[in-house]
Amino acid sequence: MKNIIFFISIVAAITLTSCKKDYTCHCTGNPGTNSSNTADYRFHNTKSKAESSCKAYVPSVWNECHLL
Repeated sequence: MKNIIFFISIVAAITLTSCKKDYTCHCTGNPGTNSSNTADYRFHNTKSKAESSCKAYVPSVWNECHLL
């Protein structure tokens, strides 16, 4: 019985850590215009993939981007 509970808890932990969620990427400063514009982008993905997508906006579109 303890082995079954242990196995179920391991499977649940793996499932919950890799689930997709909504993440907001907040970007500031438009390069080339020296303005302090801001924008928010939403990603429905895992946290690591959302961070990668967010960082892809720097430096081509924004000066700084980070997940909220």
